[in-house]
Amino acid sequence: MRKLTVYGLFILILTGIVILLLVKKGDKTGQEDKDSSSQSAGAELGLSGFHLIETIGGKPQWELWAKKAEVTKTQTNLEEIKCVFFSLKQDNEPILNVAAKKGILDTQTRDIELKNDVKAVTKDGAEFITNTLRWRAKQGILITPDKVSVIYGKAHLSGYGLEIDSGKDRIEIKEKVRIVIK
Repeated sequence: MRKLTVYGLFILILTGIVILLLVKKGDKTGQEDKDSSSQSAGAELGLSGFHLIETIGGKPQWELWAKKAEVTKTQTNLEEIKCVFFSLKQDNEPILNVAAKKGILDTQTRDIELKNDVKAVTKDGAEFITNTLRWRAKQGILITPDKVSVIYGKAHLSGYGLEIDSGKDRIEIKEKVRIVIK
C-alpha cells in the first residue's frame, strides 16, 4: 500500500511538472505573438498573396492582387499591387490594368489609393505613368491631381490631373496638356 502511495505521489508530481512546463511554454508563445504584432503598427491581420474582387450586381468593378497586405479595421495597406478596372458600360470588359508599389484600400468606402510608380495600360494600348491614382467607388472614377505621362502609338502626352470615368469609358487629362507626335 505504501508503494502504491509513493507511486501515486510520484505520478502527481510528474504531472504537475509537465503542466507547469506547458503553461510556461504557452506564455512565451503569447509573448512572441505580442512582439511580432507590435511591429505592424495596428495591423490586425497580415497576409501574403492577397486577392480581392469588387462586384456590384454580379458585375466586377475591379480585381486586385497584392504580394503583401496588412488589414486593420478601416483599411488594408497593400504592397506590390496589380489591379484591373472594368467598364461599367460593358460586362466584364477590362478597361485598365494598373501596377503600383503601394496602396490603400478603404474597407468601408471601397475606395483605393495607388501610389509610388503607378503604371497603367488601357484596353486600347495607351500607357500612362503617374505618382498616385485614386479609385472613387461611389462615382466609378479614377483620378489623380499629379503629373501624368501618356504614350499612345506615336503620340506622347503629358499634363496634370487625370480622370477616367469607367461608366463612360472616357479618359481626360485636366490641365497643362502637351502633345508630341514622333
